[in-house]
Amino acid sequence: MTTENLIIQNEIENNNSIESQTPLPIENLKNKKIPTKLLARMGVFVALLIVATQTQIAMPAGVPINLQTLALMLIAISFKPLFAVLILLIFVAMGAMFIPIFANFNNLYGAIIGPTMGFLIAFIPGMIFMAFMIHLLEKAMPHDKLLKEFKTNRNKITTTRIIIKYSLLLVVFIVFTIIHLAGGSIWFWLVFRPFFYTNPTPVSYSFALTAVVVPFLPVEAIKIVTAMLIYAPLVKFRNK
Repeated sequence: MTTENLIIQNEIENNNSIESQTPLPIENLKNKKIPTKLLARMGVFVALLIVATQTQIAMPAGVPINLQTLALMLIAISFKPLFAVLILLIFVAMGAMFIPIFANFNNLYGAIIGPTMGFLIAFIPGMIFMAFMIHLLEKAMPHDKLLKEFKTNRNKITTTRIIIKYSLLLVVFIVFTIIHLAGGSIWFWLVFRPFFYTNPTPVSYSFALTAVVVPFLPVEAIKIVTAMLIYAPLVKFRNK
């Protein structure tokens, strides 16, 4: 046998051994475990978001006060960004299937012609921002690590880091609140403009702020404080 034939035969044997050792992509997918606990938790939080949305107090302007934004904050704390946004999209998709789960018991098509659609639209960029910022915050200053350091050594450095983390968390929640209130007020203003709605006296944007922003500020502040108080027990779910 010539040298060239020996080289070719060795290459064929090596390729066969590599193929036999490397599992096929289909086999990898079959062996991959489905995260059933994660799916179950996502289902629970979708249900929580629906209940929070329907737990509402009617307001004269047609935009009710409810616990929807608090539920979104809890979702952003409890899940990594992809899954947090996915929960919100599942919620929106359910409304698109004519299920009356939005504010005022509307579905997506009823909300489009109503005064609350702006809040729903703004929730998507708001959730993306909030979920990713909390994710970055947890990567930079993991909560479990901070708590261990604080329990073992309560020095100024550890205390300062905890104060910084919760201050940044407060800023994230405030920015999320600004995003959804801005989107809601702009939509409310547009709905009552002649372009959307035949109204002999179109409302000004300052009226929209007075109607759907100012009355909500105390309630939103309470929601932010509540989310920060239960941040520690909920953030543990992120890595499970």
